Amino acid sequence: MKPQLIAIVAALLVVGCGGPSAPDISIHEAAQKGNIEAVKQHLDAGADVNAKNEWGEGTPLYHAAEGGHKEIIELLIAKGADVNAKNLRGETSLYDVVGRGHKEIAELLIAAGADVNAKDKSESTPLHSAAGRGHKEIAELFIAKGADVNAKSENGVTPLHWAALHGHKEIAKLLIAKGAHLNEKDDVGKLGRTPLDWAISRNHIEIADLLRKHGGKTGEELEAEGK
Repeated sequence: MKPQLIAIVAALLVVGCGGPSAPDISIHEAAQKGNIEAVKQHLDAGADVNAKNEWGEGTPLYHAAEGGHKEIIELLIAKGADVNAKNLRGETSLYDVVGRGHKEIAELLIAAGADVNAKDKSESTPLHSAAGRGHKEIAELFIAKGADVNAKSENGVTPLHWAALHGHKEIAKLLIAKGAHLNEKDDVGKLGRTPLDWAISRNHIEIADLLRKHGGKTGEELEAEGK
């Protein structure tokens, strides 16, 4: 065999014996779709477990949580994934879990150190999201793990405001039982609106009655009382 040909063959063999190669699908897409083998291939090839996708939208863990893929989440956490990494909106993986009602995934993330009081760019917490979306079991979990029932967003909105606005009576009951302030006013408008104002604005009569039963008042009523 000629020396030049030998050199070419040797070079090809070196390339062929290199480290593992990454699959065509991105690690973020693989995590979201539940393709654990592709995720493993990326990690074996040296992929950054905390890398954001090309739009800066989220890490592989965020996308795995979005898809509810427990095994992939466990794998990523074992490889050092940051459970409190945030997307462009400042949301952690817990927010996506709430949106899809994945309580088991929420438990897994919290056990790995996810902050139940992490705030997004609007200063909302995962409990705000759970209250607004009506996921009582997840709200109960967050509260049991230390979520602040009176946390305020940038507009002074609490989880009880969101429960009242969206008509989630059972969550409103839960929040009240756990110490939510019934007459907390938001920062919108001249007087500020209480959870009762929000319930009335959407004609949620049962929630309005519940709030009044426990001492809830409107912003106008509080203003008349000098509060």
